[in-house]
Amino acid sequence: MVDGTVVAICPQEASYFDLGARLHARVKAAAMDNGLLCYPAGGTIDGRTGDHILLAPPYIVSEVQIDEIVIRLGMAMDAAPAGAKN
Repeated sequence: MVDGTVVAICPQEASYFDLGARLHARVKAAAMDNGLLCYPAGGTIDGRTGDHILLAPPYIVSEVQIDEIVIRLGMAMDAAPAGAKN
């Protein structure tokens, strides 16, 4: 199972964080601080803007474990934008 999400300031207006904000790296660090490994990358919209986060839990992941992944990713995403500018 692989799931990914695109991080945006306002996806309806195509307003994304600039690559210089390194939001993907901030999310990865915050996720690791919360015991979650993820595979983020930046510049995925046009080479300069956009961030994505890839999650790859095992096929045998339980519903409880998925809930924990969502909680930990949410905590990381809440912490990561501090200091990031679009």
